Amino acid sequence: MAATDPASTKNLGLAAAALADLDAKHARNAIGARAETLDNPVAKEVFAEALTRLDAQHGPPAAAARMIWLFGRKSSTEQALGNETDNVFVERAIARTKNTELGVVYEADDSAPKD
Repeated sequence: MAATDPASTKNLGLAAAALADLDAKHARNAIGARAETLDNPVAKEVFAEALTRLDAQHGPPAAAARMIWLFGRKSSTEQALGNETDNVFVERAIARTKNTELGVVYEADDSAPKD
């Protein structure tokens, strides 16, 4: 499972969000263990949200309430052109770390950042 494999370092947040959106309670302990090893502030925010949801929800959320929407809809190209991010996890990480560089995109690249 990508979210729990130590060798996997890309798109971990998407994997954790998918598991939370599926209400995969069986993955809760593995997600929690992997969360403890993360260095990326944005990934930490995603995993914290996934764990909170897995602990609180009683079944998969409605389509409009899924975690996946919190990643935002603006592309890296839009952000590189000067638009602010609409990624809730980036915004939370900036607020927590006070590192405004987390939300800055200098070039549009479709490859996934390491989490």
